[in-house]
Amino acid sequence: MAGTSGIPEVFGANHFPGGTSGRYTLAAETALLRLPDRTSRLLNLAGKCYALQETATTILLSVLSDGADAAAHELATRHHMDESAVRRDIAAFVTDLEREGLVQSHTSGYSNTAARPGAGTAPSRAGLLLAALARGSDRRMRIRAFAVLAVVAVFMAVRGWPNTVSSCLACDIRPVGANRGADRPSPGDISQAVRSAVARFPLPIDCKARALTSWLLLRSASLPATMVVGAKAFPLRCHCWCESDGRIVADDPERCAEYTEIFSYSPQNGAWSIR
Repeated sequence: MAGTSGIPEVFGANHFPGGTSGRYTLAAETALLRLPDRTSRLLNLAGKCYALQETATTILLSVLSDGADAAAHELATRHHMDESAVRRDIAAFVTDLEREGLVQSHTSGYSNTAARPGAGTAPSRAGLLLAALARGSDRRMRIRAFAVLAVVAVFMAVRGWPNTVSSCLACDIRPVGANRGADRPSPGDISQAVRSAVARFPLPIDCKARALTSWLLLRSASLPATMVVGAKAFPLRCHCWCESDGRIVADDPERCAEYTEIFSYSPQNGAWSIR
């Protein structure tokens, strides 16, 4: 996929040791995208993007792999620099990234597993409403798809993407009625319903609202559902879509193929993971 997206390397917290004093790791739900020109981008699910030049990328990878002290010693030795000055510069650099919520130290509560969005909190009213709308009979699938899409679009405009998706993922969406048996809708049925809702919606709908609507309807039918966030470079762009057993729902497979998968969420994992 890097051949079309321009992103040959993707790093997450699981790629680095962490877990020991003095170590840093990428924060949960944060990915480091290394580009062909050796620069990189730090990207997280909250929408933050931090561009790093080649030297900064090399330093950050060294800090994440070996620790700040080892990175300072190696850099000072290679370039015949004062090690204490290099250590101060690296500390300032990492502190900036930590302040932005893109890296974290072991002493700040290191975790090598991204927490499930909404974990430890009760589902919000927004999530409960969306879960209720998603449930229903197949006969009214297109009506439900339009209703869910409308509420998702409003919540995203008012509360933002991170809060809306957290509310939805925190809900246990249980199927009712026909959706429990052989008459439940297929991924194809849901895909058509969501596409129809998007086409009839009076305002533009972005990929995130389309993907989240598809995810909610798939879950309400007890069908496999995975949310995916991908990226491509030059210029850096992101795209979100939903899959069911590898089948892309309510989106263009050729368009999605242009993006390297960065983050994915499925109920089975219960957390966002980085490829």
